[in-house]
Amino acid sequence: MPTKLARTAVCAALLLFAVGCAPTTIMMITSTPPGADVRANGMLIGQTPTAVNTDTLFPRRYMDFQLSSETAVTISKTGCQNEVVVVNEASMPRNLHVDLHPAPPAACN
Repeated sequence: MPTKLARTAVCAALLLFAVGCAPTTIMMITSTPPGADVRANGMLIGQTPTAVNTDTLFPRRYMDFQLSSETAVTISKTGCQNEVVVVNEASMPRNLHVDLHPAPPAACN
């Protein structure tokens, strides 16, 4: 009968193999107007237009087995309202375009 340590090692190896074999997908992010900041998981990953791969959007954490499958991508530009798009790794689009709208005027206090 396999020991608990052996079973754990086999499960970890299978998990690493399955995740390591996942193909990398590239998503092109554009906006109108261009030059907007693109953030994923709170980290700046570029300005539009930019190409982003799944490894950037869905960072793997093998040690605690927490693998991301969904992330919020925030596109922002000064003077415009932020746009947040939730991207799922299983159905990640090849292209993402966001039309940014002017921000409402700030209220005077």
